[in-house]
Amino acid sequence: DCRPLTTIPVADGDDDLHIRLAVSGGAIAYSVDGMGTYVSWAPGAEFERCDGLMWGPIAFHGDDALLCAYSVEATSRVARRTRQGETTLIFELETAWTPDAAMEISAIAWDASRRTLWGASPGAGLLMAKQPGAGGAKGLILN
Repeated sequence: DCRPLTTIPVADGDDDLHIRLAVSGGAIAYSVDGMGTYVSWAPGAEFERCDGLMWGPIAFHGDDALLCAYSVEATSRVARRTRQGETTLIFELETAWTPDAAMEISAIAWDASRRTLWGASPGAGLLMAKQPGAGGAKGLILN
């Protein structure tokens, strides 16, 4: 299976360009700083831009949704985009930058066995958001 990517800019010596990748079953997603997040849901499917998501750490939430963590000003957010194109903000975290530690979320991973979204932040440490059980509230609950 070969799915050509859209053009990815080349970083010059002074820029830090981050490209992130997530794979789940036949789905592949990538996120490029300054460009956006893109997903191909199945082998042979084209990559589509995920409107409503910016760029940052990504992880699949099962085979039908993509999670993306991104920072805007002093707030880090995690949003969920479904295969049908619906984007939902899951949570926001105030991440005011201090000289000692960057507070933004730098990595995420979905743990299906624990129904938990894990996040890591150099300044805030390890974060977790639990998915409620059947009949509970929708979305994830930040702990």
